[in-house]
Amino acid sequence: MPPQAANRSSLEKAGIDLNAKGGIKVNENMQTVNSNVYAVGDVTGQDMFVYLAAYGGKLAARNALHGNIASRETDGLIKLVADSKTDKLLGATILAPEAGDSIQTIVMAMKANFTTEELANTIFPYLTAVEGLKLAAQTFNKDVSKLSCCAG
Repeated sequence: MPPQAANRSSLEKAGIDLNAKGGIKVNENMQTVNSNVYAVGDVTGQDMFVYLAAYGGKLAARNALHGNIASRETDGLIKLVADSKTDKLLGATILAPEAGDSIQTIVMAMKANFTTEELANTIFPYLTAVEGLKLAAQTFNKDVSKLSCCAG
């Protein structure tokens, strides 16, 4: 839960700002405005899901120990192949650091006879490599350059 009002003064004394939801305000590195303090999970008041808290914890730990080294890879390639008549997903090529994990999602989607539209409409955890599959699938019907990172 976001910090209670009684804790606000303690947070303010530590130089930690709150966001509009009353949670601890963090940047993309999970760092608060106090550069020595990181926050993840429910205390941030945003995206309160266990997998995001776990990812945020890992990111915050890496950043705290290694001086905010970016852990989000931006290089790579995802190519999806689909039947032009049925839109059925036929295969994929993935060249990226998390390719081993991501290709398993494609295998499962193909076993379930997904179309690219169904893959594009699937909810994936935000800030994960597998989310790239959703964006790749969206390119069949949308101009993804005009979408935000997680728009559907």
